[in-house]
Amino acid sequence: METVTNDSWISIPNLYDLAYRAHSNISFSPEKRAYKIVANYEGQLNDDLKNIPETERERYIEGYVKRLSSWLSAKSNCLSSMITGPTNFPVRKAERANRTEENRFGDFVLWRDKALKAIARKKEEAKPEEQKNVEQLAFWKEQVDKLFRGWLVDRFRSRLETVARTGNVELVRSVLNYFAKQQKEKGVVLATPRHGVWKLAEVAEKFRASLESVKTTESSEYEINGVKVVKNFQAERIQLFFDGKPAPEIISSLKHNAFKWSPSNMCWQRQLTQNAINATNGLLKSLA
Repeated sequence: METVTNDSWISIPNLYDLAYRAHSNISFSPEKRAYKIVANYEGQLNDDLKNIPETERERYIEGYVKRLSSWLSAKSNCLSSMITGPTNFPVRKAERANRTEENRFGDFVLWRDKALKAIARKKEEAKPEEQKNVEQLAFWKEQVDKLFRGWLVDRFRSRLETVARTGNVELVRSVLNYFAKQQKEKGVVLATPRHGVWKLAEVAEKFRASLESVKTTESSEYEINGVKVVKNFQAERIQLFFDGKPAPEIISSLKHNAFKWSPSNMCWQRQLTQNAINATNGLLKSLA
């Protein structure tokens, strides 16, 4: 596959042929539909690549082309009685083909959404800490400015409390200082000194102290019904290690209880909290 640069246009191999076959039995104008598919999906792919780091592009292109081709191949099995004729039309076969086509398209859309979100997370994590801090403060200054355009202070306090619970003392203090300065400059008091928003710096300090204490605690592990449970205090995660892939119903329960699969750790995990511990014990004991 060719090397991708910002100035190059990626053409998807055999896309027109795939799109033509996909519409040959369901459209009176498969040529027009094929050209539209080429324009839409090559355009989408190239737009996606503009925001994807060079090191991730080839892998993304391969995944995109693979799933798009799979969908179009499934679509080529779809039939329309308007095109093929109503005589001896295979209704059940057509219905199965339609279901398969819908599933393949859903797989493509879901993969793209997950892939772009994962790449965006990697880009964010790779940013220098100083840049992250600048961007976060700029974002929260915008939220403060919204308060003077009618945004509710209690909603603002609730959202900033989420940041405070991560222990980011510096950011919370900077946001509150900006808020106080704006109130003074505009001569408008949206939050009196007794409002709970001004206590969020203390909340952030308490959570930072708690998190630092947790990080110095040694990890512990135990087993429930053959599943190893690790309280990983350094990573702030509770981790579940199964002997092989869990059954579909167990995976569904894990997801329902906020667990996510970690490919790097080869386990199911979620943030380490007392609620997470309770959910883990209840979930694994139910497997008996």
